[in-house]
Formats: sequence, structure tokens, C-alpha cells
Amino acid sequence: MRTLPQLEAVIGKLMARPLTGKQRVLHYLIMVGLYQLLYIRVPAHAALAETVAGADVLKRPCRKGLLNGVLRQFQRQQASLMEEVDQGPQRYLHPSWLLQRLQAAWPENWQQIVEANNQHLPMWLRVNRQHHSRDSWLALLTDSGKSAVAAESAPDALRLETPAPVGQLPGFADS
Repeated sequence: MRTLPQLEAVIGKLMARPLTGKQRVLHYLIMVGLYQLLYIRVPAHAALAETVAGADVLKRPCRKGLLNGVLRQFQRQQASLMEEVDQGPQRYLHPSWLLQRLQAAWPENWQQIVEANNQHLPMWLRVNRQHHSRDSWLALLTDSGKSAVAAESAPDALRLETPAPVGQLPGFADS
């Protein structure tokens, strides 16, 4: 939802006319493809292929060319399009109504507030005491090259210093 205004602006620049009515679902499919290309570590070819394949699922195979064309055009023009889109308020990844309220309430600091709000939160783990103690789990993480810090206020909590995909945590695949 945070990137919705940005994705809408990109689609607006890629398409001469918006998709309306029964075709509007394709607009959202394009949005999913753009999101994958911009924010998810999915290879570009896979994002394109799966998004275009979505036309079959939606029973609109005749629109595959449109989907493919829009996403490939984005790939070719990504740098210039994102530079252009990031000139507007959507660069802050907050809805305009919230930006207006932040600007009114904190005119000197609203940009720092927005930037702080866009930061990723640390990853916390809760140790299951039936399998490990917090110290033994901390040792497992350290042995696997992951650094974590024990929480003072929560006896079962560890905060990862560098977030990692859950599948890379020791023992996760075993459970």
C-alpha cells in the first residue's frame, strides 16, 4: 500500500489511456509486475513471465502483449521514469493527506519523520524454550555467521543485527 501512489504514477507515464471497466484488473496486474521489478528480489525475467501469465488466469490471454509491452517499456526506461516520478510527492511513499498533516504539524522536521518512517524495522526472534535457551540460540546464530543481540526487557527475545530471510536461520528448515 505504501508504494501505491508511486506505482500509479509510473503506470500513468507508461500508458496513454488508463485501463477502465472490466480491464481495470489488468491495471492491478501491471502494478504487481512493477512492484516485483522494483522491490522484490525476483529476477526480472521471472517477474515478467509470471505477470504476463496472469492474463491467462484472468481469462484475458489477448492482453498478454499489452502486459509484456508495458513491463518491458518500464525496464527500458526505468531510470528516467523513476527519476521523473520521484520529483513528485510519491517519492516519500506516504499518502498526500498524511504528508500534508505532517507538514502542518512539524514544518521543520516532516521530511526527517517521513524518512525515519520508511526505514525497515529490525528483525526480532522469539526463542522457543522447549527447544533452546536464549543463549544456546544466540550461539547457533553466531556459529552460522549471524549476529544478534539479546533483549534486556524480554528474556526470550533476540534482535538480529542484520536481517536475514527466515529460511537462512539455523534450524528453520528442520522445524
